[in-house]
Amino acid sequence: MTMNMKKYFWPALVLLGAVNLVQADQFHFTRTTSAGTADMAYAAVKIVAGKKTLFEGKTDKYGRITIGLPNGEYEAAIARGDDKNKAKLIIDGKKELKEVNIK
Repeated sequence: MTMNMKKYFWPALVLLGAVNLVQADQFHFTRTTSAGTADMAYAAVKIVAGKKTLFEGKTDKYGRITIGLPNGEYEAAIARGDDKNKAKLIIDGKKELKEVNIK
């Protein structure tokens, strides 16, 4: 790698990462029980295809998470403590917050 290429490598990499986040889909996870509906705060979200982990992260204190994957339909495992669930997520690149309610 030439000196000129090295100079622009990291800024270009950061810019590509930022573009990927802009195109990522945002989800809001809630859980409905007999006591009512509540945000799934700090829940672990994992998307796996075969033996390969495609995404792994945690929701924020409001149950929101940003997932950057190619467009498609995915099955996510959502866990908070002993509460383990699955949900179908559709990644379509649209900017609106997608509501996912676990019942």
